[in-house]
Amino acid sequence: MIEVYSTNITKKKHAKSVLETLRTEFPEYMISLDLSDCDKILRVENPQGTVDKETVKNLVNNLGFDIAELEDVPLFADLQDSFNT
Repeated sequence: MIEVYSTNITKKKHAKSVLETLRTEFPEYMISLDLSDCDKILRVENPQGTVDKETVKNLVNNLGFDIAELEDVPLFADLQDSFNT
């Protein structure tokens, strides 16, 4: 499962700290942070099941940063199907 979050992390040194903390807590997760994106996207994937969303959010918040879960956006094909029904 993959979860995607927006954050207010803007500096590389802060990103490194957040990533280290999350990777220590969840060594099996694949985690990345895109500082070039306007939403400073944190992507968390657990290839073995669901992501522990509450712990991820708490860890990031405890480091002093805001984090918000991004809603799923339907693909264009899904939108097209909804217009045809």
